[in-house]
Amino acid sequence: MYACYTNSNSAFCRSDAVLTSSVTLSSPADIYAPASYEHVAQAGDFAYLAGQVARDRSGGLVGVGDAAAQAAQIYQNIDAILLHIGADRRDVVKVTTYLVSAADAGAA
Repeated sequence: MYACYTNSNSAFCRSDAVLTSSVTLSSPADIYAPASYEHVAQAGDFAYLAGQVARDRSGGLVGVGDAAAQAAQIYQNIDAILLHIGADRRDVVKVTTYLVSAADAGAA
């Protein structure tokens, strides 16, 4: 087996990997840039988005104490990531939402 991983900074391949296709890691330029990971991993026709938090383009927290504002920012980030890879919400198969308080369930 042979797998290659690429991102904007580096690329490497392993001959002992279990994967049979390459994985491309990327992030759209119009949302915050995390220091240690990319927002999306693509392998063939599949894409896996990293967990999102309520951060604006500059990395500032949005909606502190306001679950609805946080959810709105998170979905804006998800939309930007999907657009970056040529997809939209209709292409999403599964979403998992974590809430700190059950009282905020309506916001998600």
